Amino acid sequence: MVLEISNRTSRKILYLIGFLYLFTIVGSGLAYYIITKSYYYGQVINYAGKVRGGVQRVVKLYIAGDTKKSLQVAQEVDQSLEILSLTVDNLKIPFLDRDKNFQPTEVKACWEKLKKEIESKTSNIGKLVNQSEECWHVSDKTTDFYQEIAERNIQLLEGLYYTDITLALLLILLLIRIVYKEVIGHLEFKAHFDPLTHVFNRGTFLEFYKALSRNKSFFPLSLIMFDLDHFKEINDKYGHNVGDKVLKSVAQVVKKNLRSTDIFARWGGEEFIILLPDTDLAEAVAIAEQLRKEISKIKIPELGDRKITASFGVTPVWPNEPLKQAVSRADEALYESKRRGRNRIFIIS
Repeated sequence: MVLEISNRTSRKILYLIGFLYLFTIVGSGLAYYIITKSYYYGQVINYAGKVRGGVQRVVKLYIAGDTKKSLQVAQEVDQSLEILSLTVDNLKIPFLDRDKNFQPTEVKACWEKLKKEIESKTSNIGKLVNQSEECWHVSDKTTDFYQEIAERNIQLLEGLYYTDITLALLLILLLIRIVYKEVIGHLEFKAHFDPLTHVFNRGTFLEFYKALSRNKSFFPLSLIMFDLDHFKEINDKYGHNVGDKVLKSVAQVVKKNLRSTDIFARWGGEEFIILLPDTDLAEAVAIAEQLRKEISKIKIPELGDRKITASFGVTPVWPNEPLKQAVSRADEALYESKRRGRNRIFIIS
């Protein structure tokens, strides 16, 4: 089965696919950004922690008399501060932290002060310990701040990522729903309507007939059958495309001139059938005559001046009468109409 999707639905699907593609790109970008940033966040916090631990180790080693080791740790603190200064701006989220300064300025100032105290060699142990403790608190505060910013950023980025994924999933569900509705609608249409003329098919007409013929509230009930005159000749001479155009034009004209309660179906080929609830035989004949006149007015450019005509058979339907019996009578009337010269109406009551 080939599904024919309407232009309107096709546009909807294309828009949704475009948005889905956009959300996929955004989601992929966010995932890459989160992974990259997580690395830098870890690096910033790691070096901030090294500075925090280093400022106390330097003093402890100095007091213990291990000058060489103390100097080595001091160099490590300098290196960590340098790397931290270079990487700390990776914590910034452009639209949130554009004007904020994340540089470890206080830590640097405190560390420089502590180094001078150590290098002077005149500071007493108590002063060095106090200065070291102050630097540790400043470093700890800075490290906690970086940790807080990193956690905020991860939560924000993950929130954006999961929002993007949720929207993408909703778009996928919407796409599935639209396509599903189109498929179901197509199957329902195919089950009930003639694909060429878009009027009811024979099976649907049978369902309506069964319901109406068994309910007395729809009586009097009448049946019209009509057939396009010389339709085979039109197909043979002008081609099946023109023949299809004739059938569609006739169906449109007939639908336009029927009531909403009337049941109109394509019976087969160029033959159509109409069930008229609450319509007696005289009224059915008047309706058939109106349809006959309207059909003869149809103009098909490919046919030139050639007229389209139809022959009609009209008959009443009796309560609980089988469709086969009623159709047989209407068909007999239609045959008689053709036998008498076509483009006319014949009645069998």
